[in-house]
Amino acid sequence: MHTRIRTDIEKYALDRNNQVLWANVLWVLLTAAAVTIFVLGTLGLYNGLREPCVMLVGQARESCLTRHESLAELGIPPNLYALFLTAGAIVKVLPWIVVGILVFWRKSGELPGIFFSLALILVGATVIDEGLAAWALFYHPWLAPIVRIVQFAGLASLAVIYVFPDGVFVPAWTRWLALAWVLRTFGAVFFRGTLLDTGALPTPLNSITALFIASFLFSPGYRYYRVADAAQRQQIKWVAAGALIYGVVYLLRLLPTLNTGATVTPLQLGYAFLLPLSSLILAVCVGISMLRPRLFGREAQAKPQTTLDTLQTADDRLETSQEAIHPEMQGQGHLANERHETGDTAPNKGSGQKPKGKGRKKKDRKRQKR
Repeated sequence: MHTRIRTDIEKYALDRNNQVLWANVLWVLLTAAAVTIFVLGTLGLYNGLREPCVMLVGQARESCLTRHESLAELGIPPNLYALFLTAGAIVKVLPWIVVGILVFWRKSGELPGIFFSLALILVGATVIDEGLAAWALFYHPWLAPIVRIVQFAGLASLAVIYVFPDGVFVPAWTRWLALAWVLRTFGAVFFRGTLLDTGALPTPLNSITALFIASFLFSPGYRYYRVADAAQRQQIKWVAAGALIYGVVYLLRLLPTLNTGATVTPLQLGYAFLLPLSSLILAVCVGISMLRPRLFGREAQAKPQTTLDTLQTADDRLETSQEAIHPEMQGQGHLANERHETGDTAPNKGSGQKPKGKGRKKKDRKRQKR
């Protein structure tokens, strides 16, 4: 029994170490690609907004002239406007990358922690601000294959919502939704404009994305009310609070007063300030939920045991029981030796004879009393 448990522990530990190693390699490659897109896209955004309108052609030139005219009416220099939007993009994206790296630093030995941290980095670089990837491609067309791969990985990683925060699909059938989301993302990124791209399908088939978004909201809610313990509920609360703030600010772009095209208005400038701030708040809330969910309360409860922990606990209990049995057997051996030396033997069942050792002790006691 003890040998079999030992073998299971060693086999499971070896398999897990190999999985963690390959997950770390994947994390390094995709993170390096995402950071590259973020840096080059930020530089491209700043240089593109400072580009003279005469250097552009077609619709881009008309939009540039309209933007410069509206900025002149507001008394804002184009370079200052470019710096303002670039700073907003950094505030919007950089916290996600920083939080993802912190999560990886704390949980690089756990598969759920590795994939959660990678999802944060990829979502920040490609989903939170899709324009950075476009600017990176505009100035560096050779990045097209890398941008496609990172965009696919970033959108597909949204499926971690189904397994947050413990890495288990809740409800269990959401694993099929996760697979469907990955396939949908693959078609949308690599086969745009074809039948594999759900966004290019006619109405109402193109509304499948809305169904996935509804499932993203359903899964955490179901987990919160039916499955989660106190610590997991606290984690879900942090993410829900940040997502609510970001969602409200994001939906403000639907207001007609903000849809003025290339014309810059004071309301647009205010929105350009609020959106990065809300993204920063959401990233911080996600980081707190994963690194310190009970920031303003008691510490989180002990994390559930993994398979390796269970096997190790069983092995430790077996060793403890064996260590407890050995001294008891040794004690019985010493007692038997003492009886043999004094002539004391165990009574035979049914013989009615008393051990000689006890009679001899009684005689000694009577002699001492006399």
